[in-house]
Amino acid sequence: MSGHKFYAPKGVGALVITKNSPLPPMIYGGGHQQGIRSGTLNVPGIVGFGEACRLRGLEMEQNESAIAILRYQLQKQLQTAIPDSVVNGDSKILDNSSLFIN
Repeated sequence: MSGHKFYAPKGVGALVITKNSPLPPMIYGGGHQQGIRSGTLNVPGIVGFGEACRLRGLEMEQNESAIAILRYQLQKQLQTAIPDSVVNGDSKILDNSSLFIN
């Protein structure tokens, strides 16, 4: 996950790996995180990333509903203007009534 995509400081992010997925280190030395990473931790960046995650979690439901409404409107307008258009992705147009926030 790139932190700057949700307003965390630039240059920080997260990589989620499973125990059964071996990941060779890109830079050897230090032995941090069971030998996967070396170097000094960017503590201010990590704290900023964590806070950005927390804030994003608080606003996610409302933002996703607003984005869904805009997506529905855009998709409907495009399909009306260009009848032979094809949706690349989820072709299901959501029921307009289910998009409004209570």
